Amino acid sequence: KTVFRGTNNLASVKTTLDYFGDESINGPESFLGKLESQGITIFPPRAQFRDKENKSFNGGFITQTYGATSKRGIDAIQLEFGASYRSKSTLSGTAQKIAIALQSHSARYLVKR
Repeated sequence: KTVFRGTNNLASVKTTLDYFGDESINGPESFLGKLESQGITIFPPRAQFRDKENKSFNGGFITQTYGATSKRGIDAIQLEFGASYRSKSTLSGTAQKIAIALQSHSARYLVKR
């Protein structure tokens, strides 16, 4: 019952971190913070947010190709959802939680001020 964060150990979110600081990735109003506040378990947990990610789920191709370190320079987070978040009985609830987290993060960090 875990969601693995994949950011190539934060390299693919460097632009956001540089511009807004740690709170933008780790804070309570961040995408990951909002997921966690809704009961979703994130690895690495927010309390150890600078710890290395699981090697099997650290973003790989997606974040290296599309993340902040690529020529495109767009921040990218890859999420690997455990089976308990993807089952028929939980998928709709998981999708709603993702939508809430994206809306909150977007309003705070992506909308031009």
